[in-house]
Amino acid sequence: MDQATRLATLLRMNRSRQCVLFVGAGYSLGAKCRSEDGRLSDLVDARGLVSLLKDSLKEDNEELGELAELYQDEHGEHGLFKLLSSLFVVTSVTPTQKAILGYRWKEVYTTNYDNVLQTSCTELGVRYSTYSTSKRPSDVDHRTLPLIHVNGMVAGATFRDFRSEIKLTNTQYYTDDFSRSPWGSRFRNDIITSPCIVFAGYSLYDLDVARILHSFEGMQERIFFVMKDRPSRASERKLLQFGQIVTIGTEGLAKIISEIDTADDKPTSANLSAWNKIQLPTTSKSVRDIDVTNFLMSGNVAESQFASDVIEQQYKIAINRTATDQIVDLVGKGLLNGAILTSNIGNGKTTALEAIAYKLCSRGLNVYRAGAYKPLLLKEIALLRQIEGRIYLLIDDAFTNIEVIRALRAVGRDDICIISSARTSQYELQEGELKDAFANQVETFNLDRLDDRETDALIEHLDNYALWGERQSASRDKKIHFIRLDCSRELRSVILETLDSPNIRDRISELIRFEGEATLQDRIRSVIVISQLLNLAETRADLSLIGEMLQIDARNTILTHERRLRDFSLIQNGRISMRSSILSEYLLKRLLDTGFVIDVMTKCMINLDLIYDDDDLYKDTFKKFSRFRFVETAIATEKRLIHMVKYFEDIKELAHCREQSLFWLQYAMCRLSLNQYKEAARIFDVAFSYSKKSGYRENRHLNNQFARFLLESRTNSDEYTDYMIAFNRAHAICVKQMHDEPNSYNPYRVAQNYFKFVDRRIAQLTQGDLVSIFRSCSEVTQFIVRRTANRHISSSRVVEDCAKSMKEAMDRARKKLREFDVDI
Repeated sequence: MDQATRLATLLRMNRSRQCVLFVGAGYSLGAKCRSEDGRLSDLVDARGLVSLLKDSLKEDNEELGELAELYQDEHGEHGLFKLLSSLFVVTSVTPTQKAILGYRWKEVYTTNYDNVLQTSCTELGVRYSTYSTSKRPSDVDHRTLPLIHVNGMVAGATFRDFRSEIKLTNTQYYTDDFSRSPWGSRFRNDIITSPCIVFAGYSLYDLDVARILHSFEGMQERIFFVMKDRPSRASERKLLQFGQIVTIGTEGLAKIISEIDTADDKPTSANLSAWNKIQLPTTSKSVRDIDVTNFLMSGNVAESQFASDVIEQQYKIAINRTATDQIVDLVGKGLLNGAILTSNIGNGKTTALEAIAYKLCSRGLNVYRAGAYKPLLLKEIALLRQIEGRIYLLIDDAFTNIEVIRALRAVGRDDICIISSARTSQYELQEGELKDAFANQVETFNLDRLDDRETDALIEHLDNYALWGERQSASRDKKIHFIRLDCSRELRSVILETLDSPNIRDRISELIRFEGEATLQDRIRSVIVISQLLNLAETRADLSLIGEMLQIDARNTILTHERRLRDFSLIQNGRISMRSSILSEYLLKRLLDTGFVIDVMTKCMINLDLIYDDDDLYKDTFKKFSRFRFVETAIATEKRLIHMVKYFEDIKELAHCREQSLFWLQYAMCRLSLNQYKEAARIFDVAFSYSKKSGYRENRHLNNQFARFLLESRTNSDEYTDYMIAFNRAHAICVKQMHDEPNSYNPYRVAQNYFKFVDRRIAQLTQGDLVSIFRSCSEVTQFIVRRTANRHISSSRVVEDCAKSMKEAMDRARKKLREFDVDI
């Protein structure tokens, strides 16, 4: 099938406002303007404008932006505005231009200054709305056809509009970057969600648009450049990086559209781009040892292999988790409306979620996996509503997608089952918020501890593929002992041990063994570092994002190293695809220099601070990189004292850190983790100051960590003597949170410190102090009893441990009081 036929087929199949049109100067050729004396003349194109400016200025320069600036210098902004107004306001359009606008486009983008689109719509009777980049994408009204002028529109513009909206001079280009604007984000979304994107009369000279297309490797099958003649070899090479060239001209595009019957506007099928339907594998290769090793190292495996392995219950790639069978069993009995798989980093929640997808699919159920772009997921919920029958939606990282979960629950369909995942640490912090998003129709399954069956399966798995390293020849009992006691039944601890075996360690070391000059090696190493940090942050390691964070061309930088990465199946579709958070942690903590890692993180934070407001992705990444728990995962324990403090000191003056209470809380937690109590106290004061200034936002976590600080500092440090004052302040915070937030684990985790405090300071406590502490522990115990009795609140190991701590603290206080002949 040639490219013109493919284009016609896609336009015919998706004719109900699903395809996007982007027009350039070539589209507007043939339209007419009326001069002041009433004569009609052809609309000038970019070359015509350059020629006109050259003649007027007596210049040989061919650069439009520079010529426009010279013209503005000589004639003033009013002069340039008047010139453009006389050149780019059309009064008549061609049949071809109207025919192309007769198709039901989803949106139309243009870099043109003229009003050809508007005039064509008016003559066709098509309702439209015009948007410039000074407006917000959220303002778009899809009851009309959105016409989006990337560089502004002259017709109807006032002089004030000209100064703020019309982009012609180099200065305006440099200060108004479409690719980083909210409209750039919308255009990215359109590229991903649209089955067909047509560029008509457009040569891709606009750097902003090229920059956006450059970030989407693998989209060439959907993008078409409609041109009249074959482009030059240089242009052809450039365009083929992004899409297909169709040399039919705008007349040929108009002919294709005129042959499409638009009477039936119902789409032939739901065009879901953000939600991927899970399909049974059509073919599958046998699993080799190298496939298992690559999966263990990077989390990567051919999807068909993984699917077949699960469906056929072979489990050669990854062990079967009990929770996946429990969820599928509940689905089969019709007893599940929602589920959350929780685990800490590296304990297998993403793999378990994928296994559930194929287990459900193999039973003939409608299963969809959520993609990575939240705005698109929200946008396509309306299409999900139209799918008949019960559907199962798999959403990785529930907290990142909590708005999506809320929106799905708001649809009002009882036959939509959401199965999601979350890190245990975050779930314990925000359990109530997540359960509320699920409308409390959710079951929780934790993967942090391997049960006996899973332990046996893991031992057999590692035995079969000789992945134990030095423990390969150990007895089964010793391996069980190692998993249960040394690794605390945590899958990640076992895998970390496996990664450190000589065979695997040597293979991983190859990933960071570079060649070439030192500067190039550092650039490649920087790309690897950021890709692994993004992986730990559960953010797609897209090379365009990495390039923005490092302010380098990440794709070209990695080219010299790409073959080796491909050998390990670690680079796919324009991103470094190491999905294993354990491997990321291993690389960062054990194989890469910590000082280098911290320097790269700091550089990225400085760059993200500058582009923070340009895209939600930049904002989310900046926040993740400033969190103490995240920084902690990137630095080996023995190196934290120097490097963590340096990192927070280096970024504290950034605009989006300096006055943010949340940032100062993270820094205080850093100091607290290092037992630097006086410094932590100073930084907590700063955090509370900014919290008060912002209306006490984020005060809940700040108060909770401050209570922890009060107890730990008075337990571990001899620099203080106000023991009971600090204890009573901490207790007041804990009981208030237990009362106000019945779902939260946090106050119970802090209260676990009561026993350590009593045990350490009992010699300095008076009889009255001990009685007060006993009553405080009794008060916490009452909250635990009420919480346990509430069936709507999940049981928690944190709360159980807190109950034990309360009993130990009360027993310790009672025993000491008896020495004073006081019985309580």
